[in-house]
Amino acid sequence: AAAAAAGIAHVILRSFTAVYGAAGQNPSFLTEERPLPSSCALRWLRDKLEAEQHAASFARRYPDLRIGILRFAPLLGPGVHNFYTRLLDHRVVPVVMGYDPLVQMLHPDDALAAVDLARERRARGAFNVVPTAPITLATALHTAAKIPVPVPHPIAYPAADLLWAAGLSDAPGGFIDYARYLFVA
Repeated sequence: AAAAAAGIAHVILRSFTAVYGAAGQNPSFLTEERPLPSSCALRWLRDKLEAEQHAASFARRYPDLRIGILRFAPLLGPGVHNFYTRLLDHRVVPVVMGYDPLVQMLHPDDALAAVDLARERRARGAFNVVPTAPITLATALHTAAKIPVPVPHPIAYPAADLLWAAGLSDAPGGFIDYARYLFVA
């Protein structure tokens, strides 16, 4: 609303491919046309979904204002500090036993190039910004010289929640789904 009131003609919203949710029933590749989940237990993800819903609603009410939504794969590169980089800071990385999902990691330079392109072309709508080829989680860990420690999924969720509640983990148990299921765009 502030952008429209100020006469700004184009807004770019940063979002994440995580908004699709990680689920066993997800297709191999999620496209921009895939409906986003209506709700989520993870507060972080709920906030991202709500921001996208507000942007889409505003775009319908004010069609003269171009709103582009860039859904980035998780960023990984120099100077990036997020859940994934904190997880990869450890030599030993817990993984969900029996699962090896495809993952996508985007270099920050590629993310900035996408923002520049969206700005130049005055992008409207949602766009997935992802690397061309995903890799398996096991390959990513091997490439990063990490030691995977398999944890049975019935134990992983409550253990992660306990560690989160104690302030000893970077994320609650709901994030286990992102190490178990696909959310590849």
